[in-house]
Amino acid sequence: MDASDPTKPFAAGPNGFYGQLVDLAGGSNIFADLPGDFGQVSAESVVARDPELIVLADSYLPYNPQTPGMVAARPGWDQVTAVRTGAIYAVQEEIFASAAPRLVDGLEALAYLLHPDRFANSGGPRSRPTAHLPYCASDQSPDFSLGFAALSDALGTTMGEPTECAHGDVTSGDTYQQTTKGLAIYKRLDNTPLFVSGTGHWALTADGLVEQPTSP
Repeated sequence: MDASDPTKPFAAGPNGFYGQLVDLAGGSNIFADLPGDFGQVSAESVVARDPELIVLADSYLPYNPQTPGMVAARPGWDQVTAVRTGAIYAVQEEIFASAAPRLVDGLEALAYLLHPDRFANSGGPRSRPTAHLPYCASDQSPDFSLGFAALSDALGTTMGEPTECAHGDVTSGDTYQQTTKGLAIYKRLDNTPLFVSGTGHWALTADGLVEQPTSP
């Protein structure tokens, strides 16, 4: 739910929208023994409980967004089944946390991830796990294939080097990559690029790269 401190991430407990949606989607929450709707857990406990699927609800946050590549790079997490199989997904937090009809979208997204075979007749999930980490096939190398030269020119070394090939967000359909400096790079379905880091938020517009306002 939030890994601003990757050594003590916040995870969903048994109650609240998050935990209830996991149950309804046919999943088993490794932190169903937390006393509240959510709680801060140790990185060691995540490794020890070995989740088969990791869902990130903080990848679109304006501060300290966590991408699948960043999760896979955490010390010791290469032992986790979800990391080894590439079953780490970034999702839009709003469809899991808001008391609104959009919770149905969150339920469907989780069901897609947990039971893709059940959705074969509807085209299946928009994004599937890959055994290649960090999300590059054997004949590929990380690069900016989505037209981000303007970002590199504007931010220079602040951006870092690419570490992931392009892959899809399961709930939004956006395509995104990540850099060594933790910059999440999204190409939205409407073809609008968006760049998010722990300290900045930019959009590529007709007027060039424009920094966006962020909320604390």
